Amino acid sequence: MKRLKSKMVITILLIILFVSASVILIEFRLKNVRDEMSEFTARNAAAGSILAGVEETVHNANYYYDDLVTIVRDEQGNIKSLVTNTSRLNTVSNAVNRNVDSRINHIETYPVSIPLTSILGSELVSGVGPDITFRVTLTGTASTSFDNVFDSAGVNQTRHQIMLKVTVKTYVIFGASVTKHTVSTDVCIAENIIVGITPEAIAQITN
Repeated sequence: MKRLKSKMVITILLIILFVSASVILIEFRLKNVRDEMSEFTARNAAAGSILAGVEETVHNANYYYDDLVTIVRDEQGNIKSLVTNTSRLNTVSNAVNRNVDSRINHIETYPVSIPLTSILGSELVSGVGPDITFRVTLTGTASTSFDNVFDSAGVNQTRHQIMLKVTVKTYVIFGASVTKHTVSTDVCIAENIIVGITPEAIAQITN
């Protein structure tokens, strides 16, 4: 009788250990899959907000290349320098920051669905079965910087592009955990073909 009770106790303990280990393993796999899906969702949301925010800003600002850059020439018509309108660029930068921030923070909560079988880690049944849906909270902040890009566009012709680099730091909040992801995108906001600019002048302008 005592031997039977001992076996039952051992069996129960083994079951408890097995269940506990299974729960820990499932929780571990669930966290990994959830984190990957959350990062994918955050990056997509940030990229979409950047493109939409820049497009809206450029459309509303209604400016041209000549509004942002002044080409200074000497008496012979040779290009001496390019002068950027810093005030106008700052206005564009601030507007982009506001638009992107607003779009990111208006998302608030985002549903993330994970197939139940994906937690098992088997490729044979991955993606099959009902989904487990989580709701994560997204927030973020945008920052911008400008860069001048020059490249050849033909004989004695140079293409000048003003590139706006938008960087968004997104924060994914799920329960008590917070993960940060950074997304950067370069967008051309103005370009022009400049005739009569030389490589030496480009180097001088860039410096």
